[in-house]
Amino acid sequence: MAAGLSISPDENQIELFRYAIQLAATKQKISIAANWYIGTLPLECFPKTMFNDLRALEPFGMGMPKPVFCSKNTKISEYSTFGKEKEHVKMSINQHIAYAFSKSNHFTNWNGENLVDMLYTPHCYEDKNFLVQDCVVV
Repeated sequence: MAAGLSISPDENQIELFRYAIQLAATKQKISIAANWYIGTLPLECFPKTMFNDLRALEPFGMGMPKPVFCSKNTKISEYSTFGKEKEHVKMSINQHIAYAFSKSNHFTNWNGENLVDMLYTPHCYEDKNFLVQDCVVV
């Protein structure tokens, strides 16, 4: 969906708009996204054969989303940031690679010893890597 807005460039009108939008935001019901996963499976223990099993279940979509797994206390060997503003993270976990898009802000206090809790999904069947949906440095 798309929406448009036209407003007079008059400073008084802009200030009225700001007030009205802030007032409407305070009355809005806050919804918290539910993170769900099908089970706990440490990413470093993810069996490579499961990539083929998951491929057989395709296509994934609205009615049948790709499975999400939980990995707690995950030890990251190393990580690097990439992207125009270094907003994405590439993590090495044992011999696995995981990508976390728009999550580099989660790693500002990571010192190499921190463990990470994450929700992930298998991403690329050829490269056998993972996509991190959400993560918390513990």
